[in-house]
Amino acid sequence: GVRYRTDEGPGASVSWEHRNLVGAGEQLVVAADASGIGYSLNVDGREPDFLTRDQALLLNGEVLYEDTDAYERESIGVSAAIERILAPGFTGRVGVGFRATDVTQDGDRETFGLLTFPAGLTYDTSNDPLNPSAGGRLAFVNTPAFDTFGSGVKFNKTEFSYSRYLRVLDDPDMILAGRLGLGSLFGAERDDVPADERFYAGGGGSVRGYGFQLATDLDEDNDPIGGRSLFELALELRGRFTESLGGVLFVDSGYA
Repeated sequence: GVRYRTDEGPGASVSWEHRNLVGAGEQLVVAADASGIGYSLNVDGREPDFLTRDQALLLNGEVLYEDTDAYERESIGVSAAIERILAPGFTGRVGVGFRATDVTQDGDRETFGLLTFPAGLTYDTSNDPLNPSAGGRLAFVNTPAFDTFGSGVKFNKTEFSYSRYLRVLDDPDMILAGRLGLGSLFGAERDDVPADERFYAGGGGSVRGYGFQLATDLDEDNDPIGGRSLFELALELRGRFTESLGGVLFVDSGYA
């Protein structure tokens, strides 16, 4: 794929996926992406029915370089998680991850080796994975993190989001959609938390109309600093006028 976005410039991506790697539904995805703000290489593996039914083993490896107005970072990381269907619509996940990162902000370069233990829960009652018109989606993730490279930094990162969908008209097709996003970091001062782990708001998928990561505290050069808390709220009216033509009216609010 190729793209152009006003906040990151030109970009390109390529991926390869195998959905039945050794004959029992195992999935392997290798994906590379590059743009005006960096590049990444991801390898994801999924083994279904791991040890028991309705439980999957998830494996990930990532190499990443990113250069934004907020920070510059180079990182390499690996993670493993167990995902289990708990009840209809409910999915739980627990895992462990490690990521080595060089991150630079305002000329200060720091190196971290973050050991993380994420745990999360999702609840999905939406009626369509790509274009829902009813139901909702809830996601909660809590991640304790510890630096193993000697800084002594430790913190806890909590993220919550909820989306809701409601059909308001059948002809023309009109869907009302809303999204709430919340985040909190505690256990360390803002400047002690790695810059790439702080919360940022602004840009596509966040507070549209603001530049990428710019809906947050800025330094004297108007570069984003990031924060220890996040609030995002979006409301939009989605209309489809033909099978292939539609439009969206939206209002967003938020800050990190």
